[in-house]
Amino acid sequence: MTDTDPEAPRISVTAVQASLGTRIIPDGLQGEALMQYRYDRYVETAGNPDTDIVLFPEIMVGIYDKAGIADTAYRERWINQAREWNCILIPTVLEGDSRTQSVQDRRITTLVVDPTGILGRSSKRNLVPFSESRRYRPGTDYMPISTPLGDIGLSICFDANTNTIQKLARNNAQIILAPFNDTGFSPAFYRVHRFYTIIQAVEFTIPVVVANESGLSQIIDSRGRIVADIPLASAGVVSAQVPLSQSPSFYLQYGKIAETLFLLFILALKKRSPLPGLSDK
Repeated sequence: MTDTDPEAPRISVTAVQASLGTRIIPDGLQGEALMQYRYDRYVETAGNPDTDIVLFPEIMVGIYDKAGIADTAYRERWINQAREWNCILIPTVLEGDSRTQSVQDRRITTLVVDPTGILGRSSKRNLVPFSESRRYRPGTDYMPISTPLGDIGLSICFDANTNTIQKLARNNAQIILAPFNDTGFSPAFYRVHRFYTIIQAVEFTIPVVVANESGLSQIIDSRGRIVADIPLASAGVVSAQVPLSQSPSFYLQYGKIAETLFLLFILALKKRSPLPGLSDK
């Protein structure tokens, strides 16, 4: 099916961008108090979204304890917010294990939360060298998360610089949700990440939703068209409805075979006929 097929299921998504709010941090605020402050700012910025999914940027707004001991209040907060908005909420959190207290269990993780509870999670696979790689461990899972709305693939910030979206699409993800935080990086990163996600949406025929802490947040359909976006360094939301992908793209299924056949054709053509530009000099 294509994104123009009337039978393709459609879902509505809101991406939150709150850079102005989270840059103004009260003196001395840190740790869990800082997480709470940022979470409150995101909820305030989101307002009252009337969409199926609400995606927060790659900013830690709570703790996920693998042991299920130290994060009860956070879980209740996210579930209650999903109930209030009647949506699937996508926050990024600090994952750990209160039993081991080991750095081996510390990850940058994005959760999928609906009114019934936490449906699943994915951890960032490609950590920023030094600043993140010393403190956290990378995720290794590339499976989408099944929800009542469809199968959601999570690509976290630098994951989009690699083959994460390709792997998620190959595993039948129907939409990619991509929390980013380019704050503090050079302006080039904003443009690179904008076009990386557009190119991959086209290549793998899958919609991509980007929530970037300071921009550029955008919603891209499976043809690579920017359905909606919000300017850099501004606070607000971007919302739109997009059709879900129904099957892996032609490239994922046959692209490598086509590339190989084309290369063999060129080599055979060069061997048989010394055409201009193909002959040896």
